Amino acid sequence: MEQDPDGKVVEFFLVTRRSIVVVQSGLAPIVVSGDRTHRPYRPQHPQDPAHTTSQPHHQRCTPTTTLTKGVQVAVSRRRFMTTVMSGSALAAVSGTQLITALTSGATAAAASPPGDVVGKITVGYQGWFAAPGDGAPINGWWHWSANMNQPPSPANTTIVAWPDMREYTHTYPTAYANLNNGQPATLFSSYDQQTVDTHFRWMRENNIDTAALQRFNPMGGEGPTRDAMATKVRTAAEANGRKFYIMYDVTDWTTMQSEIKTDWTTKMKALTASPAYALQNGKPVVGIWGFGFNDPKRPWAPAPCL
Repeated sequence: MEQDPDGKVVEFFLVTRRSIVVVQSGLAPIVVSGDRTHRPYRPQHPQDPAHTTSQPHHQRCTPTTTLTKGVQVAVSRRRFMTTVMSGSALAAVSGTQLITALTSGATAAAASPPGDVVGKITVGYQGWFAAPGDGAPINGWWHWSANMNQPPSPANTTIVAWPDMREYTHTYPTAYANLNNGQPATLFSSYDQQTVDTHFRWMRENNIDTAALQRFNPMGGEGPTRDAMATKVRTAAEANGRKFYIMYDVTDWTTMQSEIKTDWTTKMKALTASPAYALQNGKPVVGIWGFGFNDPKRPWAPAPCL
């Protein structure tokens, strides 16, 4: 929980072993996310309007000032972060019980010791940018353009901030004019091994320990690219002494309940043989993102999620 200057509760966080979720009064838990929405790859005709539509973004959820009617509590940012970093696993209890657990000063009963995740700095890694000619099966301006069949331009873009391109050896020209320094406006592709190597080198140079590789629905046309990105991340993590683990993103993956199990046992589990695969309490780490929403892209009740 955080407090605004007036002392009102701004956000209430439920900490579990798998995620941090925001609980808003009267709403289902919402996972905190500042990432842009993933647009799943679906081969379509270039003139298909659905192919050229940029999807809306997920923003951080709106703060709430009360947990339940008549209940307002104060937990300092330091105390909350201490609870998070300890890896506490809090059971599904009532708001009052959870508040008591956080404010009573009692030691968490299920704290995890430091490992490849607990006590370490972890970042999410999408690996979702592509460009024509990069060798990716997608063969388009994936996540760079609203219409991936056309190069990025002022009228066809999803770019929020232009990346610093100075350390990439493989670059791809766009339809933008030259940059202010006179250099061509080029972009990278996540499918190039040198791109992934550069990112993991930056992690090493800046003491970032672990990457959570986002794995979007691999059962459709996006699957071959997702599989290749997992291999590229493994190679880069091993070369740079970093850790990684698979984090499934269930957006638009309505058959995830059975297919995650299949994908893990037939494909992704093999990655745990890598010395770079993250372990916690001696077990491989796997994340799942996207539970707790109330929208058609993530339509599940709690039972299928569990």
